[in-house]
Amino acid sequence: MTKQGKKQKGRPNLELSGRTWVVVADGRQARVFRKDKSGAMELLDKMISTRGHHLKHNPPHIDAIHPDDAAFIQEVGGWLEEHSEGGSFDKFVLVASPRHLPHFKKAFSKPLQARMGAEVDKDLAHLEDHAVCKELCDMMWF
Repeated sequence: MTKQGKKQKGRPNLELSGRTWVVVADGRQARVFRKDKSGAMELLDKMISTRGHHLKHNPPHIDAIHPDDAAFIQEVGGWLEEHSEGGSFDKFVLVASPRHLPHFKKAFSKPLQARMGAEVDKDLAHLEDHAVCKELCDMMWF
């Protein structure tokens, strides 16, 4: 929604507060952002897979991901679950590549899925933090 209350095309209808996290992830890394008191985006945490990088390309169909990616996605889900139960956030937005997004959603419990305010199928995980913040601001109303 815009400040006037009009929905903008292509943007999730979610106003972010400091109690809303934005999780930008793929099968190898996840970063968690939120708005700080000044309204700027800040990086809260970063998780990187400790598993070996796979040299083979994954099959082109979305149903198959590398087992290392699947294990890391489960770890991210567990980490979010722990913080959700601890009351660290009210809602979160999941930004993940179209290839990984359905696997993240499957890894989340029903209560965690209920806290997901929006999902964005876009691969931003490879970008630097400042570029991710710019993309997020371009995609969502902050």
